Amino acid sequence: MKTIFLSLIWLFSMFLDNTYSQNVFYGDSNPTYLTIADDNVSINKMPVNLYVINYVEEKIALWQQKDEFEKIADYQLRVSEATRKEQAQIYTLEALESMKVEYSAFISWDKLTISTYDAENETYLVQSSEFGNFAVPVSIADAPEFKTNFNSMVYKNQDYYVVDNKLILAKVDIVAPSSKIFTYDSNQSTTYSTNNITYNFAPLDISVTNNTTVNNTIIQNRTTNFGLSEVDINIPELGFVNSNRFALIIGNENYKINGGINADVVFAINDA
Repeated sequence: MKTIFLSLIWLFSMFLDNTYSQNVFYGDSNPTYLTIADDNVSINKMPVNLYVINYVEEKIALWQQKDEFEKIADYQLRVSEATRKEQAQIYTLEALESMKVEYSAFISWDKLTISTYDAENETYLVQSSEFGNFAVPVSIADAPEFKTNFNSMVYKNQDYYVVDNKLILAKVDIVAPSSKIFTYDSNQSTTYSTNNITYNFAPLDISVTNNTTVNNTIIQNRTTNFGLSEVDINIPELGFVNSNRFALIIGNENYKINGGINADVVFAINDA
């Protein structure tokens, strides 16, 4: 770790001309102490001012050196307090563009996911663990294709703005395999809403209507016996007569059921 002392007036002036409305800029006319982080800090965790300072200091150190074949008078014209600030401004812009390129290369674009489609606003919410979520306008006609081919999308023309010393996605073109382009632009007002539908209908009165058609099919089981019935043979005998007991036995062979149809019971009389 090393501590350096410098003025940040020129460092943040480059932000004033940025075109993205969401930008929040920070500047300080007083000298500021900065602590430089380790060189192995990943680009997504590195503060923007740290990247810019390191970039500009390295470029300025080379720029302000006197060339072997440069006259003192020419050097004094080329390198002064004013020209040094102007050159630092140029390098600051270069640094920011360089950081954007490195940051875009760092993002795992193939790991982005999408939410369910918001048909009311005609948007998908693209979700990223690295720089947050953003809503992409997609027409209803294109929505199925966008969802089906999402894992095959190519991301181009990324741009960023600076908030709280971090790069925030400002614009990106999402190119489908069909070459159709869907663009997220932070300057364009875009809404994504989740729709939770509550059903408040009256209870359904469900009933099954009885069919008025009657089944007029009659199924009969008939048994035809030849010879003596089983009850007519092997009749057991008690071997005595009880003259004080009587029995009333009725045998009916002929029956009629609904509709006047005969249903004879064969051998009923014999059985009796």
